[in-house]
Amino acid sequence: MVMRQLYIKDILAIYRQQRKEGAYLFSDIKPEYYEKLGFKAISIEQPYGDTCCMVNVFNENESLYNHAPRYF
Repeated sequence: MVMRQLYIKDILAIYRQQRKEGAYLFSDIKPEYYEKLGFKAISIEQPYGDTCCMVNVFNENESLYNHAPRYF
């Protein structure tokens, strides 16, 4: 059995097929990498200054920008 490695773009495609509203991620690298995949940095209070919360909204649901997880 061959295991296929999933990449972020693959996971985003699966989420879109499942009609999810979007996806969040926390980045500890420069946001430009994830911006190429459709993510936007959002400003929320985070306990670690070297991370960035980002969101990729699939259906223009602006509420995802205001309800980001704060657990990281």
